[in-house]
Amino acid sequence: MKKRMKSLCIALAVLAVPPVFSQERQDIPLDSTPIVEVTAPPESIADSFLEFTPSRATLIVSQEDQLLEGKVDLIWGANPHTIIIPAHIMIRALEVGVTVEMYVKKFPDRDAYYPIYMTTRAR
Repeated sequence: MKKRMKSLCIALAVLAVPPVFSQERQDIPLDSTPIVEVTAPPESIADSFLEFTPSRATLIVSQEDQLLEGKVDLIWGANPHTIIIPAHIMIRALEVGVTVEMYVKKFPDRDAYYPIYMTTRAR
């Protein structure tokens, strides 16, 4: 009975200790300007819309740029000859042979495009 009571006391003591977090909570001042996220539909900001069938799989996120290789069927817009997923960007992984619809935008400083939205093609 003493052993069970001792275990119960230890368990209660552990539960009574407040959790410790690695980051302190920071309150946002009430008089600060609110953050507004404006989301535009991808077709309004994309340079091209296409169907893409990868010939090589991609990762969800990579330490290096990922060059997309595969078949491009342009639906509208400029014909993107090079499509790159930039390093450190998390985007859905592409599987070999699985066609996706993709909106792409041209890099401002490179002669290549990057995906801004993609979805599995519905058939």
